[in-house]
Amino acid sequence: SCHICDLTNMRFATVIFVIGVLVVASSGQQSSHPPIPVDNTSSWDPPTPPKNSCIYDFCYLVYAPVCGFSICDGLRTFGNDCFLNQANYCTNRTEGARFTKLFDNSCDTVFPFCPAR
Repeated sequence: SCHICDLTNMRFATVIFVIGVLVVASSGQQSSHPPIPVDNTSSWDPPTPPKNSCIYDFCYLVYAPVCGFSICDGLRTFGNDCFLNQANYCTNRTEGARFTKLFDNSCDTVFPFCPAR
């Protein structure tokens, strides 16, 4: 299976989002501070895909941000888990809940161009 939305990918997407916000907020302003160097060896880097990885490599760009910024965020918010397995992208753990209904379907239903492998 192709595990897209794990804690590492969620953190990575969050870091990219925060950096983007900082860049937008600082654009147009004069700053005497040099840009913060990016440490490519940090633990924030996305994990190396396993040998038997998903053939749809661009899916990492789709699933991680969606998972990172949805209610189903991998931290069991409101009793939900966010993960990708061979059947479901985001399985709702709360009986009767409706706020994550979009992600209760299979991967190829939510994102037809990026089926679960």
